[in-house]
Amino acid sequence: MLNMLSLSLAFLLLLIGAFFLYGLDSGPDTSQTVQLLGGAGLVSVGLVTILLVAKDWLHWRRLDKNDANGLELEPRKRNLTPK
Repeated sequence: MLNMLSLSLAFLLLLIGAFFLYGLDSGPDTSQTVQLLGGAGLVSVGLVTILLVAKDWLHWRRLDKNDANGLELEPRKRNLTPK
């Protein structure tokens, strides 16, 4: 449920950011700079959220698929000792 909510919010942010970027005029104006930065920020947050949700979905899909086949996956062991 949370993945679907975050995916919907990400698409909404992506569309709002694209709308801000599409509505820019070619004139020097202070509000235009704010609109450009806001639109670019919303687009980037939307894209990053979509990528993180897709990564999480692929990870859980892989775990579920391996669980159905009877395979166990060990978590990655990281060496946390300083070098």
